[in-house]
Amino acid sequence: MQIILLLDFAYLWNETWAHEPEDSEVGADELSNWRVALLLVSLLLFGCSWVLSGLMYSWFNEGGSCGLPISIVTITLVCCLGLTCISFREDVINGSLITSAVVTFTVTFTTFDALFNNPDTCNSLLNDSGSADSWRTSVGLILSAVAVTRCGYNVIANDAFNENAAAAKNVRDADGREGPAAQVKESNFWRFHLFLALSMSYMAMLVTDWGAGSSGSETSMWVKITTSWITMLLYGWSLIAPLVFPDRDFGHRQGATGV
Repeated sequence: MQIILLLDFAYLWNETWAHEPEDSEVGADELSNWRVALLLVSLLLFGCSWVLSGLMYSWFNEGGSCGLPISIVTITLVCCLGLTCISFREDVINGSLITSAVVTFTVTFTTFDALFNNPDTCNSLLNDSGSADSWRTSVGLILSAVAVTRCGYNVIANDAFNENAAAAKNVRDADGREGPAAQVKESNFWRFHLFLALSMSYMAMLVTDWGAGSSGSETSMWVKITTSWITMLLYGWSLIAPLVFPDRDFGHRQGATGV
């Protein structure tokens, strides 16, 4: 759920900042202030991801034979670069720089978070309880908070939309009286509490690091590595799905230029 919500957030971010109204004087290929901001944020996220990837080659290559962590870092780096190149293709209507940057940063950080828990001697950060442990937990919680906020906003926005749609027409109650459906907005409110409870449980799991102790945990490592690979698979599918199913409507807004 967090992966899907983060992808949705990245795509919506691009559409909101890169899209110009039809009456705007800014052309489809011109840079506006919002598009410049998108470009700068994208470069910042890419830069942080590449720097972190370079540091991982040093942090997780402590011993003489550390093929597994180095292979994982290399797979992550190559796949993220490949997905970014695919997003630049003209026939990929959903491609955008900011979406690729968000995915690259998320996947790179998740890979670092996974290898941080590697109990092998290749991990030079093993048993590190200093600032590295604190800031990686903070970043993980921020990413989860973004997903939770996005989820809550979707539920509230959908309820508001249903309320407005229901208010436009009258309904008949059990006594045969007609009037506006003022209580429709409460019908799906249980979903908000359900998502909130599940999200809080997940964030509690993040705080406990999926059961990882001071000596690391292979369970935590592989859960997070699998998460990063699923993120790349879902993002790749979101890019090529409109090409595989050209007759299907994927909700792409016309004129939403990718930056």
